[in-house]
Amino acid sequence: MPRRGGEADKLGNRYEALWTVDAVLALLNGLYTEIVVEPIGEEAVGIELVATTASGEREEHSVKRQQSKGNWTISRLAETTPSGRRFLGDLLVRASTGAKVVFSSGTSATELEDLTDRARGSDSFVEFQRNISQSKNLLDEFRNRIAPLLGDPEAAYAALRRLHVRVKNESALRDDVELRIRLSLRTKSSGPTDAPAVRRLIAELVNDRLGQRLTSARVLDSL
Repeated sequence: MPRRGGEADKLGNRYEALWTVDAVLALLNGLYTEIVVEPIGEEAVGIELVATTASGEREEHSVKRQQSKGNWTISRLAETTPSGRRFLGDLLVRASTGAKVVFSSGTSATELEDLTDRARGSDSFVEFQRNISQSKNLLDEFRNRIAPLLGDPEAAYAALRRLHVRVKNESALRDDVELRIRLSLRTKSSGPTDAPAVRRLIAELVNDRLGQRLTSARVLDSL
């Protein structure tokens, strides 16, 4: 049964539902061994989905469809919400636990993506500092907005190395998901797959199992 309250209709957000179906397809194709959508408890803070990769790595996914003011700047991501939380702060805290954190959005986050790429491209914190010092804007954003979120510049650098930004608008994501459905799934009669119907069916299946551990076998049995 779906959980009561706001979480029960969480996948009514079409964009988030598409990323969830994308994760289920990755599960069916062996990239993940299990996923949990809308995990319960402390691990749910700022996170919509937790996946375990075939190599045993933990991935935590957070999705934001878009924002009306244009690009997701670091200053906007670091703003304090009415609940007193900071979205970027939550992501960095999750990454600081050792998980790979994936931020997916239909709106680009150029500054954050640049910083995460530079962090992974640096072999040390010293090299990272030297790398971002070439851009006054990135250096200022790191020093003034990102490092304070964890209280330690080196910890922030380490967290950035584990934070990944994915950008894809809703229509492109839908096309990609439905193409993968056609390539991955067949009907029992080997007839053509109705990809939009299967996409909606997977989203409905997951929505009825929020907070539950899903494996490839369990999804296929349900389908």
